[in-house]
Amino acid sequence: MSHGGGKRILPIDATRGLVMLFSCLAHYAWWIHARYGDLSATLLGIGMVATPTFLFVSGAMVGMLSATPGERDLKSQLFNRGLFLLTVGHLLIALTEAHLNGGLGKTIWGVNVVDEIGLCTLVAAFLLPRLASFDFCVRLARLAALVLLAAWLLNLWWLPSDQLTLKVDELLVGGPVSGVHFAAHSPIVQHIAIYVLGLPLGHVFAGFARQQVPAAVVASRLQRLGAWLLGSALLLRALRYLIDLAGSLPSPAVDLTLRVTEKIPPSPAYLLFYGGCGLLLVGTLFRLSALPRARVQGMLEWLAVIGRASLFVFILQYFLYWTLPDLLNIHPNALSPVLFVGNVLLMRYVAGLWVALRGNRWLTFGIKLDGVPSHRG
Repeated sequence: MSHGGGKRILPIDATRGLVMLFSCLAHYAWWIHARYGDLSATLLGIGMVATPTFLFVSGAMVGMLSATPGERDLKSQLFNRGLFLLTVGHLLIALTEAHLNGGLGKTIWGVNVVDEIGLCTLVAAFLLPRLASFDFCVRLARLAALVLLAAWLLNLWWLPSDQLTLKVDELLVGGPVSGVHFAAHSPIVQHIAIYVLGLPLGHVFAGFARQQVPAAVVASRLQRLGAWLLGSALLLRALRYLIDLAGSLPSPAVDLTLRVTEKIPPSPAYLLFYGGCGLLLVGTLFRLSALPRARVQGMLEWLAVIGRASLFVFILQYFLYWTLPDLLNIHPNALSPVLFVGNVLLMRYVAGLWVALRGNRWLTFGIKLDGVPSHRG
């Protein structure tokens, strides 16, 4: 999505593109896991920055659009995009996972991050006047932080006594945490909360879009906040190290709370560490965007093309890293990095074609709300 005048914001698009590459890395890591377990775990740890970063950047985009006056029909635009993600986007991702997880009849019922972004975007369409207020977005973000804490306490201490309640618990907050637990869904409540945390950030982006806040100032704010979150995560990790050094075994609750890679459901250490890394990434790209060097601008533009086609690329990379290798009977081997790099270059090329064709204008049902012509693209 673009802001009011249709002009793209280069560092934001570049961030979305970079996050897509981290997502590709994570899915590639899953593919090589059976043969290269240690390498896979390392790459997964790096790729985990993708989910929280893309969630709060998606929330920030809505916050920015809400705070940016314009003549476009933003309500219809957000409603259509959210509905498209919840239906067509959901179906396409279910198709990519079907051959690995028991067929489309099973994967169609799964919940993924695209669904959660779609739901948030659809609801935001009806809250635009409120979201235009920075103070309201800040209050929502504070509530979201409390929700994340409450959800984690629920993950730790509540074990549903029947299967139906357990399924609902898993669907909403990722289910109870255990060493062998693997949720079939991404946690709806926590991912919505991370999305909401990005709303106030969107108002900062809006100030940049109106040329009221320089890129260097945006970068400094993001990097300070990112460093604070990352520092807090490292303090928690140091605490765990001291516990281990003392020779005492931490309780399961302490162990899981301090585990950085506890993604589903997300632990406090995971949220602080990867949230901090994500903010530092965005801040760094804003700082780079202020540099007049042609190579730097070229690199940002290269990433931005992927970011402008982010939904298309996100779905495509499922097929390229999971479905296609299985169909072609390709298995992980010493040349697997060539497949990773080749797929990245292919996706960048196809993303360029998508952007040139203005493909995002097709990601809508064209539904008009309140009798106002719907903005497409």
